[in-house]
Amino acid sequence: MNPSILSMLVFLTVLSAIPVEAFEDKINIVEQLAINKAKTNMAAVLESLTYITEENPPASYMNNGKVQGVAVDLLKEILGELGISNQEVILVPWARAYYYLLNQDNIVLFSISKTKERVDKFKWACPISITSYSLIAKKKSNITISDIKDLEKYV
Repeated sequence: MNPSILSMLVFLTVLSAIPVEAFEDKINIVEQLAINKAKTNMAAVLESLTYITEENPPASYMNNGKVQGVAVDLLKEILGELGISNQEVILVPWARAYYYLLNQDNIVLFSISKTKERVDKFKWACPISITSYSLIAKKKSNITISDIKDLEKYV
């Protein structure tokens, strides 16, 4: 028998006689080291990105010179979990934010609606909210909408 195979069999035989509990602490330490390394690598990448948003209360808005809102809070919470505490968020008009996203590297635009037209253009992280829209009119207005094109005469 090949000596390396024989030594592997001896090693496995010895391991099988040792209770798993004897390795738990070492396994936990290795797992934690792997998690910490992954977080460090992820943090370095995330810190290199530029985060931009638009005025869209309550998701994001300017208040006393600071960008705030529920989307901003969520981003900061996620970054905080990775040890990033002072990441700048830039608030710009929508057209400029979208232009930057299309034409510059390392841009994160949040919060942006995921539409059919946009889905293949960008890398999407995760939904942070679900939005639905409704059209309401007084009954006596006699508005009839049977097709999306019917909306054009009301815009």
